[in-house]
Amino acid sequence: PKQIKGIHREIVQLEGGSVSKRLKTRANVEVTAIHVFAFATCDPSLQDTADDKDEVITFAGTTHWMNPYGQLPGDVYGYLPFYGWMCIAYLVISVVWFLFNAIYWNELLHVQNCITGVLAMCLIEMATWYFHYLHLNNVGIIHHGPFVLGLITTCSRRMVSRMLVVAVALGYGVVKPTLHKVVKNKVVTLGVVYFVFAFMFEALIHYNQTEKVESWMRVVLIPPVAIINGIFWWWTFVSLNKTIEQLKIRRQSAKLQLYKSFTLVLVITLIAAITFAIYEMYYVLKELYFAQWQKLWFMEVGFWQILFSSIFITIMILWRPSTHFKRYAYYNQGTTLDDNEYGDEHDEAAQFNAPDTFADNITRRRDTKDDEDDEDEEERSEEDEQGNGTAGKFAIDDGDDDDVGDQFNYDKPKTTLAQTIDIDHDISTNTKVD
Repeated sequence: PKQIKGIHREIVQLEGGSVSKRLKTRANVEVTAIHVFAFATCDPSLQDTADDKDEVITFAGTTHWMNPYGQLPGDVYGYLPFYGWMCIAYLVISVVWFLFNAIYWNELLHVQNCITGVLAMCLIEMATWYFHYLHLNNVGIIHHGPFVLGLITTCSRRMVSRMLVVAVALGYGVVKPTLHKVVKNKVVTLGVVYFVFAFMFEALIHYNQTEKVESWMRVVLIPPVAIINGIFWWWTFVSLNKTIEQLKIRRQSAKLQLYKSFTLVLVITLIAAITFAIYEMYYVLKELYFAQWQKLWFMEVGFWQILFSSIFITIMILWRPSTHFKRYAYYNQGTTLDDNEYGDEHDEAAQFNAPDTFADNITRRRDTKDDEDDEDEEERSEEDEQGNGTAGKFAIDDGDDDDVGDQFNYDKPKTTLAQTIDIDHDISTNTKVD
């Protein structure tokens, strides 16, 4: 037979009419590539000429593979260093985030606590998968504890993160302090349904790394996961559009800029996800995974983990704790006819002097309105004195020019326009005219 580099052949001879043969051999791997273990029968004497039937040969046994770095398959080994570096990255991010939380713990909102929860799940997820692949590399057998925990944390993190993005797009934590009960139930229901299908799909992908899985199972699970993801994306962008329109109407310039930045991040993410999905389809249809098996970890998990981490870090930067963040989140910026489309240039500074609670906000608005009413009354009173002057003339005719005039001008209480007219009328009728 033709000698091909990297191929190892072992010939088994059934001698002396024996019906079984035990073989134990070892082959050195000299070529880095995908290796196939196969059996074939080539002895024509095994055919039964009497009834023209072939003899059935049964093989039973195990094979052990060992790479220079351990027992992980070559196309799976990339997961081990990847999750190791992700653990380090999330550990650094966690230290920075918890430091901000400790400094500004009085200003924390519930949405920031949700971000902290997602961050904790990410850290547990990366550590779990790292130790799972480390154990598999050292022992060669899957430990079901870390495996199941990794699946649960992965799917829980994806579910909670998608629910959080939809809630923030609806205005939760910045525009409104809470969501309507019906809307909240819809978000939770969609998240639970996603968790169920995502758990089965993730289990299929990771189990397929070491065991053979039927391809039809992946075909069955891909559509529901893709459809639910599409619903999440559609709901997010529809909610963002409504929230941005509300902020434009209310002229909340700072919050509007925050949501515009958030929308831009999601748009870039969606474009990147669609582009990579198209390339992934090309990668599978052209069967590039045979020639580019070293990139298989990146195609299945690596890219999506990196993409999610980029989005998550951006959201953490946009919603990071800071001084007066709670006041900024719940402050309703006032508008005037002289403001431009999105508020005047001093809006940002005014928001940091916002009241602590919604009740204080109402009180401040009421006090401001009262002050404006007082100013309007003074202006109207001055106009009445200068324009009409009826009461002034009657007072002068009373004989005590200076006293009556001074008393009328300086001791007059602040009243509404209607009360001013009544007082003028009373003074007119009670005054004696010569």
